[in-house]
Amino acid sequence: MEALRKILSVKEGKGPSPTFTEPQLVYLIFLIGSEPYIGRKRLKELLQLGEGSVRTMVSRLMKRGLAVSTRGGVALTEKGEEVYERLKKLISPLRKISFKMPWEAPANYGLVVKGLAERISTGLEERDEAVRHGASAAMVLTFLSDGVHMPRISNLSVERPEFAEQVKSFFKPEVGDVIIITGAEDEPRAMYSALAAALKILLGKR
Repeated sequence: MEALRKILSVKEGKGPSPTFTEPQLVYLIFLIGSEPYIGRKRLKELLQLGEGSVRTMVSRLMKRGLAVSTRGGVALTEKGEEVYERLKKLISPLRKISFKMPWEAPANYGLVVKGLAERISTGLEERDEAVRHGASAAMVLTFLSDGVHMPRISNLSVERPEFAEQVKSFFKPEVGDVIIITGAEDEPRAMYSALAAALKILLGKR
């Protein structure tokens, strides 16, 4: 994971602090990788960031050999495609939650981190990471052979079977997966906080 950590790092030398975060950079890679070419205006709308931040992020990917800019829009290079495919194998697409959560938040998003349940202790570190990136609430669950778990707290498939079934039906996890759900005041914070928790699992301490 060290190579991936370096590629996704937002820090570069001793210059000023970047105007974007690692979760935002990862989402940008997902967006560019999902289409043959994508325009910067469209990226700005999907990322829900300012034009300056998007321009800087695209430039960063280009500098690292991950993307190219053409008249048709921004596209991933062969190296960028390799990073995109690797990320896709580890993190599912972000999804807006369609079932009721046990908290009141205007925006709720979730994703699955594939096959890394053994890395989760209590889920507290990952929840804290989500909160640092704007979540007002966060849930880190593992899917094991006997159901959906809130690590070291409860087996939700036993204690809250209806909710556990909604989680399973919505995310369709496989045994060993981690499910992250975050709630926030707006969609960008919900989305990026979920990705932040996922990156905490993948990359650990940074």
